[in-house]
Amino acid sequence: MQESLFNIARAYHHVGLVTLASIYYEKVIAISERDYPIPKLRIENIDVIENHKPGYCNLRREAAYNLHLIYKRSGAPDLARQVLKDYCSV
Repeated sequence: MQESLFNIARAYHHVGLVTLASIYYEKVIAISERDYPIPKLRIENIDVIENHKPGYCNLRREAAYNLHLIYKRSGAPDLARQVLKDYCSV
């Protein structure tokens, strides 16, 4: 669900319909997506432990960054900064 909303938002953003894009980016940010590990191929060694970083399937940061770009370009730098602070900082 989150990925499809993100793709719709990116399409609107790409063609310049930033009002609609921001609505869909906000919907993406509102959805909390579970984090899934990267699937292993059968030929890969399953016993190898690797560092799994959270956020593999979650598009909240990408949506927040793009929303920040829209706010920044529309003349709302404080709102853009707040979005980055809330969703893109560790």
